[in-house]
Amino acid sequence: PLIITRRSSADAAGRPKDVDTEFVVAFEITNEVGSYLYDGNVAQFLGSEATVPDTDAAERSNHMHNINGMMFGNLQGLTALAETVVRW
Repeated sequence: PLIITRRSSADAAGRPKDVDTEFVVAFEITNEVGSYLYDGNVAQFLGSEATVPDTDAAERSNHMHNINGMMFGNLQGLTALAETVVRW
């Protein structure tokens, strides 16, 4: 990642003076329908004759929101103390 800080706002090491903690994270939405494993998973878990409806709701149900590839609140390591200034 490339973190940009104005020269006058950075310390000698290039870190911002006004931030206590930085988290470099990637927010992503993954469309699982585009996976090469999708058709095999449908056949395995829904049966080989199963069809998935071609609707917007079905499409959106396969959009997985994640941070650094982790979903469902299992991302560890993003810890900051109360009242500290954090930059994401």
